[in-house]
Amino acid sequence: MGWDLVADIGGTNARFAAVVEGKVLDKHSYSTKNQDDLHEIFAQFIGTQQSSPRRVMVAAAGGINDGVVQLTNAEKKVDLGKLLAIAQPEHIWVINDFEAAAWALATVDESKVEIIRGVERIPTGNRLILGPGTG
Repeated sequence: MGWDLVADIGGTNARFAAVVEGKVLDKHSYSTKNQDDLHEIFAQFIGTQQSSPRRVMVAAAGGINDGVVQLTNAEKKVDLGKLLAIAQPEHIWVINDFEAAAWALATVDESKVEIIRGVERIPTGNRLILGPGTG
């Protein structure tokens, strides 16, 4: 069957999860502050698994241009070609981290939300994603 790699890459931390059929089987967080080559972190996490991932989804904190993400708040890059060589997946996607948050917000249902103040039900309609970045 195989596993899927889900990664959130930012200027402060990189978070990885091994997922099978929607269930997180393994996860790990790495500091990216002193990491010169972010691809080494990918290789390290993949090396902890029994095989290469079937699919890879990366949400990275930066703009994507010609298959390369330049992190907004760090002098670091994620290169799609290098990820393909390391992970050797059947499919790979790289999106901006706020795009990933927007997709999550668009698909969340009331059972996954705890309202801490305000209305008693999740409002429908337009929604907004805010975040500090790097941290």
